[in-house]
Amino acid sequence: RTDMRQMMTNEVINNNCERFKKQMSKFLSFEGDNGVVMVNNADWLDNLNYIDFLREVGVHFSVNRMLTAECFKKRMEKGLSFLEFNYMLMQSYDFLHLFQNYGVALQCGGDDQWSNILAGADLIRRKEQKPAFAMTFQLLTTSEGIKMGKTQKGALWLDREKTSPYEFYQYWRNIADDDVEKVMKLLTFIDVDEIEEIIDTEKAKPNKSIVEAIDKKIQFNYENSKLASVSAKRTASSLDDSVKNFDYFASSKPAFMNDGEMTPGEKGTAMHAFMQFCDYANAKNNLENEILRLTENAFITREQADSLNRESLSELFNSDFADRMFNSDKIYRELKISSFVKARDIEDIDSDEEILIQGISDCVFEENGELVLVDYKTDRVKSEKQLLSMYENQIAFYKNAVAKAFGKNVKEAVLYSFKLGKVCHYK
Repeated sequence: RTDMRQMMTNEVINNNCERFKKQMSKFLSFEGDNGVVMVNNADWLDNLNYIDFLREVGVHFSVNRMLTAECFKKRMEKGLSFLEFNYMLMQSYDFLHLFQNYGVALQCGGDDQWSNILAGADLIRRKEQKPAFAMTFQLLTTSEGIKMGKTQKGALWLDREKTSPYEFYQYWRNIADDDVEKVMKLLTFIDVDEIEEIIDTEKAKPNKSIVEAIDKKIQFNYENSKLASVSAKRTASSLDDSVKNFDYFASSKPAFMNDGEMTPGEKGTAMHAFMQFCDYANAKNNLENEILRLTENAFITREQADSLNRESLSELFNSDFADRMFNSDKIYRELKISSFVKARDIEDIDSDEEILIQGISDCVFEENGELVLVDYKTDRVKSEKQLLSMYENQIAFYKNAVAKAFGKNVKEAVLYSFKLGKVCHYK
């Protein structure tokens, strides 16, 4: 690689280890006498004495020889830290430890690890006077030599929570033409001669019969093709787009018709910002002082402060429902929520494929061991029924996702309408 490895906390590393084991358990068995043994090198590296390490391991490494390794030569152009320079020694020591304690004589990896693995085999030979072996595999790279998956969006993962089956399929479907031959040879069971014939034929613009024969040979019916028009990731606010009709949109003037004043949407944003950052007790006791405090500390702008509906805010803070919030056991604001839902539950499509929904719940408070979900709304509606119908799917998602995240029952899910000045209960 040409960049420095990302530094991670112990918590992140331990979580990754568990995820690795869960992922590999689909292909390997960790149970029984012949089960796979998975070890964590932190068990022998965390308490390693650095002086002893240099004496016992460092003495067997030549700096001149290390600098000839391809992995170091590439980094020398941009700068090589001492931390990275030690990586070959640490990986070699891992191989030695596994050899001594588990009888591991073969280390496998991508071909970019060739120098490190050879260094480990050489360390075993020097320390134990016994042979050890290295086996590497060709990396998936583009025609420019860049590792496949290293896009702006991130790496291509085998974990469906990081890369959905649809995105995984689309990635390979849309690779550059120049990379098709390499990918077919590495990832399919088609004979190499047949692959080369296919590529040569394609370049020569084959006739229709040949194309049909090839298509029949390698045809793949993607079971989730019906999801082509369905996004793999959605926002919670988009779940109710279909029910917000023209009458609702026409009730608000667009920005160009407001003569420089804040639009209803901007005023709604100001109300949400105030509810996000305000101190509830201060707001109840002296609303104007709390608005001034948030303005002076740049939580809201002066324009937002001027637009706040003082009457609506006072009505909320002096309500019985607000007293429940203030006296609750715990209270959470601006709670970020992510959860998977089945496509059939939010789209007119017969599929169990999961779609990631993300959103932010305005407020969740705990009362007697159960949760109450609150979402603030500034929509200019005429009735509770109208408001609930506009956000029915969104509030249902928040209720299920919050219950799943906290492992507790959500006994109430409500929308507080500043326009109506009341709590609207979702049932």
